[in-house]
Amino acid sequence: MVLALAAIKYIEMEIYVIAVISVLSLAIIKCLSPVENDNRPVCDWERKVFARRLNITIAILIVLESILYMTDNGHWLWCMVVGEMLIVLALTWGKMRYRRRR
Repeated sequence: MVLALAAIKYIEMEIYVIAVISVLSLAIIKCLSPVENDNRPVCDWERKVFARRLNITIAILIVLESILYMTDNGHWLWCMVVGEMLIVLALTWGKMRYRRRR
């Protein structure tokens, strides 16, 4: 978390690069979700509900990030993208951990 906050404060990028990272992060989140484990298996019905909720969340994020992009508000857009990258890391770690246990 400290590294994420430091990245927000000290790393500056062009706004179009941030937008590309955002699109990639959201695509990876869509591909990796949901993460299952032995203690909490996900049935088909739950998978559909999670996918619908994820689609709504991604749509809201795209709208908010588009507004930030159009208003040239790169700092707040960067904050959102760093959060998305943390989610990607958490999902990746969860998938790797579950595969290792199998």
